Amino acid sequence: MGKLEMEIAQLSPDDAIAFMQEYGIEELGLSRMIRLSMTCSSCSRFFTVGEDEVRAWTWTGATAVEAAAPFTRPAARFRARRGGGLR
Repeated sequence: MGKLEMEIAQLSPDDAIAFMQEYGIEELGLSRMIRLSMTCSSCSRFFTVGEDEVRAWTWTGATAVEAAAPFTRPAARFRARRGGGLR
């Protein structure tokens, strides 16, 4: 990580956004590297959100629906049993 990015990391989120906007920095190097590596490797990702955690899941070689099925079907069945239906 470069010196400038290390300094930005020390700022509060609001100050970091303001600083980046003021100097025309659209994306930090680490974020860009991760995004480009995901694009180049043809990986996709989705997020699951629970009451106490958020997870990012990465996959290749399947549609989003196929990749999400193991996570969404059990949750849908659980909500249906509780009378919550599907969201």
